[in-house]
Amino acid sequence: MGFMDKVKDTTDKAKDQFDKNRHKVAPLVGKATDQVDKATKGKSRSVTKHVDAAAQKLSTTGSEPSADETGEAQAGPASDDA
Repeated sequence: MGFMDKVKDTTDKAKDQFDKNRHKVAPLVGKATDQVDKATKGKSRSVTKHVDAAAQKLSTTGSEPSADETGEAQAGPASDDA
């Protein structure tokens, strides 16, 4: 088995595990973003709310979040919601 075969096999296994545990994504990401917001005293909320939304969509629909949902395609500096 060559290197690329091992990479593909590992990728396939990771995808299978993700599909089996998709329902756990949003709650875990939510806990992480809550901690980030707490550590930054709310200054990161404009970013973490997009992360939470993308995780929720990924967790429930199985589709990949769009760049807009993750905040990557937004132009200019992020504003603080807190």
